[in-house]
Amino acid sequence: MGGVPVGMEVLQPATARWVYSSTTAAPFTYLRKKVSDATKLHSTLTLAHAATTSGQNDVVFITPESHAQTAAASSAAAVTLSNSNIHYIGMGNSSPGYPATAIADDGSSGTGHYNPILNITGNYNSFRNLRFDIGNATNTNLNGIRVQGNGNLFENCYFKGPLSSTMADLATWDMVIVGGKGNYFRNCIFGALWEVRSAASNLLKFQRSTGGTAARHTVFENCIFRSGADGTGVTHIDVNSEGGGLAGPQFFRGCTLHFHWSDQGDKVTQAIRWGSAGLVGTLHFDSNCSIWGADDVTVGTVARQGIIWGQAGATTATLGLAVNTA
Repeated sequence: MGGVPVGMEVLQPATARWVYSSTTAAPFTYLRKKVSDATKLHSTLTLAHAATTSGQNDVVFITPESHAQTAAASSAAAVTLSNSNIHYIGMGNSSPGYPATAIADDGSSGTGHYNPILNITGNYNSFRNLRFDIGNATNTNLNGIRVQGNGNLFENCYFKGPLSSTMADLATWDMVIVGGKGNYFRNCIFGALWEVRSAASNLLKFQRSTGGTAARHTVFENCIFRSGADGTGVTHIDVNSEGGGLAGPQFFRGCTLHFHWSDQGDKVTQAIRWGSAGLVGTLHFDSNCSIWGADDVTVGTVARQGIIWGQAGATTATLGLAVNTA
């Protein structure tokens, strides 16, 4: 009687690990008192990931501090998470507005390099209550987070950036790049308002990575995409600009795409940019989605076929100006 039902023991966490930022800060002091096995404490996310076992439901708790990441070269990822079925949980608040646990770009002095800061190649992982501080002054840091694996979940996360005017003015800068199958973003915020983007950069790009698969059945539920903008070419979402980005439908449920202007002018031409790769997938927005501060959802014949808005399946071609530009 009691205990774990037969067959359910495999779902229990095999090992819990903790990541701290500083040995002199309060979180580490607390952990040293509460965690009896010091080998479960790690000074970096890379070390904690290396200690996990793929497929065994390990949990990595990350203290509510800023955890700076850097890589040896601008073309390298700061952290690659290749194991599967691992759960990364911020130990701070669960609000996506500003989580206390931050995975941060170590480029504030111009010395940090990564591309991307986080490369997720594993499958079936979850990321909760985390803030990703992305896009400091060094212009080698062109990509924030790349999701290549399948079935990963992001919940209550804040993808904060760009963090400098240098990155905000680069057309090659991308916050989150998504490929793979069945990845899910719930209650997440993309972008920051204080750095004004002037170039055709993106908060979200659908792109197949080398050796990976194009995005298929990605879901965004109750997410906000936001940023300041002072150039007509600024978009929030990019599809197929480099080819092979989509391999099926992607779904947006109750999401907001917001462009902020100091004078409240409607200067963004389109919220979503569609490349020249043709109609290889679709974006489906339910009737609870909205766009603010853009002249149109998208432009171009193929793009209007690929973006479907509303419960009735009406396309932007039949809806005309299917956005709120107030």
